Amino acid sequence: MQQRSKKEEKEERAWLWKLAASVIIAALVVVHIGNAHGVSTLSDEFGYWGTAAIINGYNWTGTLNNFPYFSFIYSLILCPIMALPVGATVMFRIALIINALMLVVTFWISCACAKRMYPALPERFCALLCAAITVYSAYIYDSQNTSGEILNVLLFWVLFYVCLRFVETPKASWAVWMSVLAVLNFAAHMRSLSLLLAAVVVIFITAIGKRTSWKLIPAAGITIGIGLLIFIQTKNLV
Repeated sequence: MQQRSKKEEKEERAWLWKLAASVIIAALVVVHIGNAHGVSTLSDEFGYWGTAAIINGYNWTGTLNNFPYFSFIYSLILCPIMALPVGATVMFRIALIINALMLVVTFWISCACAKRMYPALPERFCALLCAAITVYSAYIYDSQNTSGEILNVLLFWVLFYVCLRFVETPKASWAVWMSVLAVLNFAAHMRSLSLLLAAVVVIFITAIGKRTSWKLIPAAGITIGIGLLIFIQTKNLV
């Protein structure tokens, strides 16, 4: 039987650390799920559920006039949950389980970012740091409700990872992906306009810094323009 290399053993141990951290993160979210019965922050949560209800054909427009509108991306996640033949409490708990899954995915993406930013650090140490970031008290608190904040956190980390890849290899394909994710962050919550503007600045500076990368600007500009057009049209429907 061929003996495994030290590198393979380190990678396996790091993977086990990440797996253990994933279980702990998910457990912290769902440990009190039995006590969860419905929304607690009406101004945030009810708006997303209300938009999901409208998509499912329910007329909640009169009620929604009393609540702020943030965006509709998180409502698209809640939409299939509302279509299930279950009670409101079960729907809410399913949404919390999805929060747990999104937080775990956030952890793995942050590990990928740390590995690219600090390749000299031991992978287990990076996993420990990323786990500490992921179980930040505000994240755990937000995971206990359906305000959409965990989706915002996940989309931010995905955008950050793609940004790292783009800076490493400034190709048009990465510029397009970065533009798509920047618009998606904005569509998930309109306060993420700053992330969209930051993505534009990064792409522009990279493009003018490398004369061979001039095509990055039209690629990103067209993608963002189409993305915003789709966002505006969809927002008018829901």
